[in-house]
Amino acid sequence: MAPEQACIKTLERIVAMTETRLLDERGRPRFDVEFYAVSKDGRFGSASIYSGSRFAVADASGARMVEAAYLYPREERPRSARRECVRQAG
Repeated sequence: MAPEQACIKTLERIVAMTETRLLDERGRPRFDVEFYAVSKDGRFGSASIYSGSRFAVADASGARMVEAAYLYPREERPRSARRECVRQAG
């Protein structure tokens, strides 16, 4: 299995095993996870639950930033409720 495929499969398993309290109404996680993988022969890959992740690579082609694979577009990521700290006098 290619490194990128391994990352995607692992993310799919995480989403499938996530408790419902951590999912939105569409079953999408309210969190993001990123994985990076390198095979013994030097192939590499990365993936995250939501799009927008990049990772640095340096090989015979030079140093560069590469877009990571993803399960869902970032626009579909649930917005979390804003939490505010309240100081109590005391």
